[in-house]
Amino acid sequence: MRDMIIGQIELGNFDLGDMLDRINYYHVAGKLTDAEREELISRAQEKAAKEDTRGQDEMLDLWGAVRELQSRVAALEADSDAPSAPEDEYPAWRNPVHLRDYYRAGEKMTYTDGRRYVCINLVPTRYGPDVYQQGWQEVT
Repeated sequence: MRDMIIGQIELGNFDLGDMLDRINYYHVAGKLTDAEREELISRAQEKAAKEDTRGQDEMLDLWGAVRELQSRVAALEADSDAPSAPEDEYPAWRNPVHLRDYYRAGEKMTYTDGRRYVCINLVPTRYGPDVYQQGWQEVT
């Protein structure tokens, strides 16, 4: 699997987000080791056009800022005298579709089983703790 992905990376002309998704998928499926995953991610990022990488990083930063602003607006709209519920700190799981929606290290959520988690994955992930346990830390 590693060699096949390297071949695709070397051909170039790929979407970095899609390539990272594919690498993470095969890693979660057990077809890539941790070391192979890191190597492939590094190769893909190096091969991607600089403007694409910069654009995606800027997009991730932008969506992080949008989420922060949404959180602040929601807090302002809520009754400011009422104490915020602990659940607000751990919003319900959302199923990420696009790279901009992926969970990043430090983000918190309440999974569908009611358990709370913090993302500890260094690369943005779309997989929940039932699929990708090593990317999440349960908060008890």
